[in-house]
Amino acid sequence: EAINSKKVIDAFKKYTVNNGLSSDVILRMIPYEDGCFVVTSNALCYIDADGNIKRLNNFPYFNNYDIIINEDKAYITCSAGMYVMEVEALLNDVENEYTFYGANEGLVSGFTANSWNYCDDDGSLLLCSNSGVILFEYNEKEQKTTVKYGIDMVDCDGVKLWMTPDNQFMHQLEIMLTKM
Repeated sequence: EAINSKKVIDAFKKYTVNNGLSSDVILRMIPYEDGCFVVTSNALCYIDADGNIKRLNNFPYFNNYDIIINEDKAYITCSAGMYVMEVEALLNDVENEYTFYGANEGLVSGFTANSWNYCDDDGSLLLCSNSGVILFEYNEKEQKTTVKYGIDMVDCDGVKLWMTPDNQFMHQLEIMLTKM
């Protein structure tokens, strides 16, 4: 039986910057729901089941490598580190809804592009880096911990002002500061 060449040609559709992608260089495609996230050379996009492309303009970084989805979290590796956010916030292009992990947050080495990262059954990530494999165990409870502190004493030129229940030290501090 002959193959209908028209059917074969119609089976392929090309998505490019002309259709809404941010770049024609595609680094990774990650299935999600009825579509897929697309990591391009300069941004993140989403292609839905109907072929509509949405550029995720509110994502704060451009040199991204991969998106790992585990339950309701998206882990986006990039040259600067890793962003963690709700998948729905990423999909809906919500601004500033992420936590960033880089060198200042304890990341010990950079991630590598064109690598295959892994998420195990417990939600731990094994991430390819330029110095081996990094194990990342996300703990949402630890991420939401707030450190609270208070001031109970101020030392002003050797004079110690202690906090009192009636906040008198604030009044004393104001007097001393006006004298300085």
